[in-house]
Amino acid sequence: MLRVQDEHCSTPEAQPLTEEEISMMVLKSRSGYVKGLGMRPSSSLKTSTSSSSIQYTQQLEGRVEELQDANNKLEGRVEELQDANFRLEEKMDCIIQYLRRKGDSDIYGSGRSSSTN
Repeated sequence: MLRVQDEHCSTPEAQPLTEEEISMMVLKSRSGYVKGLGMRPSSSLKTSTSSSSIQYTQQLEGRVEELQDANNKLEGRVEELQDANFRLEEKMDCIIQYLRRKGDSDIYGSGRSSSTN
């Protein structure tokens, strides 16, 4: 590479070559070179990146399934609580109706209060 630079600069009006230009002259232009790095990384790097990406994707998919299961359980629990709430409201309505009927019969039935026996 130094020889190429020396030969190029032997003429008085020549500009010094950049490292990239020298590399292109010495190594010739090929599709396998990456600018500034020479030959591109081996496919093992690509494979390890791909496998780590696949692992990450699988982890995310697993987490999505876990969250969906948890969501389904919570939705089921919400339905159970809504049903329990509905049953409690029905019981409260029955108790209120009973107390109203009992109160009416005490008022109209005996004519005296329960405190004066």
